[in-house]
Amino acid sequence: MIISPEYIIQNEIITFPDTIDITKHKQQNGIDVDCIELFELSGTFEISEVSKKSVRCIELPLFDNHWNLKKGNAYEFNSSFKIEIPNGMGGSVVGRSTFNRAGILIRSSWFDAGFKGIIGGTIYCFNDVVLTKGTRVAQVILHESQKGETYSGQYQS
Repeated sequence: MIISPEYIIQNEIITFPDTIDITKHKQQNGIDVDCIELFELSGTFEISEVSKKSVRCIELPLFDNHWNLKKGNAYEFNSSFKIEIPNGMGGSVVGRSTFNRAGILIRSSWFDAGFKGIIGGTIYCFNDVVLTKGTRVAQVILHESQKGETYSGQYQS
């Protein structure tokens, strides 16, 4: 079952900066998230069952309050929203349909119960993109889940 945006807001599962008009972000089944930081992903990702070496994240410079994203590149983004997922829930970030129709794929991995931190994801560009800082790029959707262990991994803030 999808958790309603009203429940998420009322119970402060997601917190927003005072400058955000949440009515512009609340959707039927989720909450639109903005992009306020962007990092180009480069290098070789190495992973095994005992170790991992991440790719480099290079902060992308702003030009007149926008970024120029290049076809074929991948970018990590952070929003201005923070989330604290309670037991019995999990969530994901999916791209807005406008980006999908433009050949831009936006997604994240699953956010487990117990995760606390900034909402973000990855932007995969199949076309060049000019993206203005603060643009709503994706939607976070929370789901009901069976209670299990809570997340306590390295990406906890």
